[in-house]
Amino acid sequence: MFLRYGLVIAVAFAMSTTGCVYRLQVPNLPVPFSATGQGTHREGFVVRVVPADGDPWVGNFQGGGGPLTTALRHPNGRSLVVVAAGQGYVVDASTRALEDKFGADLVSALEVQEPRTVVLVGLTDLKVIQGDGRWNTPRLSCDGFDNVHAEGQRIHGEAWEPGDDVYFPFTLDLVSRAVTGGSYPSGERG
Repeated sequence: MFLRYGLVIAVAFAMSTTGCVYRLQVPNLPVPFSATGQGTHREGFVVRVVPADGDPWVGNFQGGGGPLTTALRHPNGRSLVVVAAGQGYVVDASTRALEDKFGADLVSALEVQEPRTVVLVGLTDLKVIQGDGRWNTPRLSCDGFDNVHAEGQRIHGEAWEPGDDVYFPFTLDLVSRAVTGGSYPSGERG
């Protein structure tokens, strides 16, 4: 038995015809999450999860390139939304399964009570998470938003246009998913 970083690492030995076989058992290590599959050995955003119907566990979420780091309850009531340095993840709290990964440039988050929604603001669009999954708005901004806020079932804000260094208002209806305004030309949205 070895003691490293406060964790007990148990090594079990079993004999085979080719010699000793080692089986390493490391209890309670964080579950690694990475959008690229790389960097799982590094410390990221460490989150302790206590699901309603399972054992507590710890997740280690690798970051992206944005400033937002947070953990929020998913509108479906069983999953959680984790953002690590702009990189978004959706994880089932009980099974620890990665359900979705997105973003990398997320800068802010809003929680809306009705309809139950998490809105994540990126540099050019919004990621909207509702009980039935995630969808993205069309591109609304050339490179950034300001004054993004919820009013009832609508998200309002301003989308930046760098040519004239001005902001254009936009509105997103969370029920119909209709978008009006923004700084990005509607014919070029994608």
